[in-house]
Amino acid sequence: MGEVAQRAECSPAYGIHLLGEDSRELARRFSTTGIDRFDHPAIGYDDGLTSVAGAVAWLECRMVDRIPAGDHHIVLAAPVGGGRGGRDQSRPLLYHDRRYTSVTEPKEGTKP
Repeated sequence: MGEVAQRAECSPAYGIHLLGEDSRELARRFSTTGIDRFDHPAIGYDDGLTSVAGAVAWLECRMVDRIPAGDHHIVLAAPVGGGRGGRDQSRPLLYHDRRYTSVTEPKEGTKP
């Protein structure tokens, strides 16, 4: 079972954070195996939910269902709250075509 599904299984409520384009290192941390992904100075806990300092936005969710999908689970969530991060960051970090990018960054090999 994936780490997010395990945490969601332990708690009916959890947070989802949208990272800014300057948070690539933190995003890579969450895709790295064999480490404690939550052991980082930017990651804390607020009212029992994980919080990520510097996130562009966040959602507080409650788990609706978990669906087995091979060696993973698909977690269906219903947002119950949310907000914008505390800093002025308007460009979210995107992951597309096996690389991190932003909405303003041209794809490699294309003309701007």
